[in-house]
Amino acid sequence: MKINENDTKYVKNFYGKLCDLCDILDEKEIWNTPDYPAFSLREVFRHDLAEFMMYLSSSDGYITEEEAAFFTAVTGYNGDLGKLAAYVENNDIYSAKFESETPLIIRIVSECERNMGKNSIFCNVNKSLSELFSEFFSMVGKVLISVDKEVACPETEDLN
Repeated sequence: MKINENDTKYVKNFYGKLCDLCDILDEKEIWNTPDYPAFSLREVFRHDLAEFMMYLSSSDGYITEEEAAFFTAVTGYNGDLGKLAAYVENNDIYSAKFESETPLIIRIVSECERNMGKNSIFCNVNKSLSELFSEFFSMVGKVLISVDKEVACPETEDLN
């Protein structure tokens, strides 16, 4: 059940910075459209990240204690193995439909980019918001699939 503390700290730090960006976007009301739920952008991000982590954790057929511990450390959600497995099954997380959908957070930040145009409040950032969030998901995936020291082929394929 031991997870690499350095990886976890780095991921949590990056996650916190992206949550701060979500709060700024909420404050600026750049993404408020009727097409999206009435949640804060931070909540949308946390939910999408949790589902992504559950999807990837279950891609080898089971969720390990190490994966569940990392899930809890990053998202703050309960990483009980039984609850995670039930959520994956009840919400059709490990499915072709889930694989084919772009996370809502990526769609929203892409919309924010279009709405901000060249008047970006993040003009000193060398990457687009959608690139930052996409890179974060990729990084979390790489750490997650290696946290149990057993990287299975389905996990690698599903990450890519």
